[in-house]
Amino acid sequence: MRAHGPLLWAVAMITFLAGCGPKKGVDVRRELDRLEREGQFRKAEALLDSVRANGKISAELERALSWEKEKLRRIRIDYHLTREDLLAELRKRVADFREEELATWEREGKLDRRLIDGEMRYLYASVSNLFWRYPELRARQLPKPERAKEERDLYVLLRQILDARQSTADRFVLPQRFRCTHVVQVKADAVPPGKVVHCWIPYPRAFPFQCDIRLVSSDPPLSWLDEPESPIRSAYLEKAAEPGKPTVFRVTYEYTSYATVNVLDPNRVAPYDTTSPLYRYYTAERPPHIVFTKEMRALSDRVVGREKNPLRIARAIYDWVVENLLYSYAHEYSTLSNISQFVLEHRYGDCGQKALFYMTLCRLNGIPARWQSGWVIRPGSKSIHDWCEIYIPPYGWIPVDPDRGAWAHHYLTTLAPEEKQTVVDFFFGNLDQFRMAANCDHQAELYPPKQSFRSDDVDFQRAELECDGQNLYFDQFDYDLEVELL
Repeated sequence: MRAHGPLLWAVAMITFLAGCGPKKGVDVRRELDRLEREGQFRKAEALLDSVRANGKISAELERALSWEKEKLRRIRIDYHLTREDLLAELRKRVADFREEELATWEREGKLDRRLIDGEMRYLYASVSNLFWRYPELRARQLPKPERAKEERDLYVLLRQILDARQSTADRFVLPQRFRCTHVVQVKADAVPPGKVVHCWIPYPRAFPFQCDIRLVSSDPPLSWLDEPESPIRSAYLEKAAEPGKPTVFRVTYEYTSYATVNVLDPNRVAPYDTTSPLYRYYTAERPPHIVFTKEMRALSDRVVGREKNPLRIARAIYDWVVENLLYSYAHEYSTLSNISQFVLEHRYGDCGQKALFYMTLCRLNGIPARWQSGWVIRPGSKSIHDWCEIYIPPYGWIPVDPDRGAWAHHYLTTLAPEEKQTVVDFFFGNLDQFRMAANCDHQAELYPPKQSFRSDDVDFQRAELECDGQNLYFDQFDYDLEVELL
């Protein structure tokens, strides 16, 4: 795992505090935190430049300083809406919007905003997040979405999966064959002509529920295809940029995905081998996002109580997440210092943030938990998505999608109560077949190793690119997944 941000600072500041920098003994880490917290980004950048100009810094500190400056740039990209931009979008997307409502939402802390160099800026998804944080506001959403069909189609699909399981002892049912083309397009002149762009594209990993994976084609030809059981499986390509033209990468593959249905019985749960590498690895803290803070421990005590059965504990944690966490489009993960703690403090998060939060509480209680992510590609819709797996003997790895469970609990409005509960229950221990899973671990290293900072240092669903040892961030390329059901 490549370290940057807080992990790298822990090493780099030892070098700096030995006597380098604009003022001997100044705690640059603390000063940068203060400036960022107060929204003084230009002053923070000037401080970083002054340390770098000293000429006596280590390579580790140079990388740490570069990262801090890049993080500020990424935050600016996320928080690009001015107040005027926000008001214009509210008038367009909220029926009968009144400006005094904005003051109420700000006072109640429901808008993601921050002061940046003297101007209040709002998160790119501020208006969309209002519909998640105020479910009653969804009735005023413009244009009015058609939710009834989406909800009914999902329920029918999950019911079909559960019914199929009744007639077989196999937990894998209803296979679906897919052909997908992942397209990545670097914007014209984003890199100098003739320079080679290095591209990593997510590729289906081998799982018991995901098999018969076949490369159909790639343009340009693949330079490397990662191992089938890689924790972060990728197809790696290289292509020289041409003047005035986008640099385009395409990878087409086929695979078969099965729905998974586990019939779980707490009375059958067997003891863990707590000395095994699997147990030790997947129950450990992994800073910065899986940390057993005192706040997480206190919540765990309230949720779990005296329960000792791992399956019952995992379900109790799932139920708490479902009932207490709303959805929210997220800041880029690379700009957050501790995602599970962020979710605990805000009581909302996107799919991956909820997954990390759930994994943290499971690991804290001695239940192995690991990341899983890729795409959800149901008919008529597709999106990047994260969920997780927990290890329960004798069942092995079982899927848990806390985000879909919470979404069903808070936002499904057209299903009968028992149908809604079926959806909630399904996503603990079961998974639909309309997925493409590329990852089984978070913060994993790409291969060949990327030299620059990752655009997403937690997950891998869109793509990662670099040129001349410099990262190409999400504002420099577009991506899409073209899906065909076979």
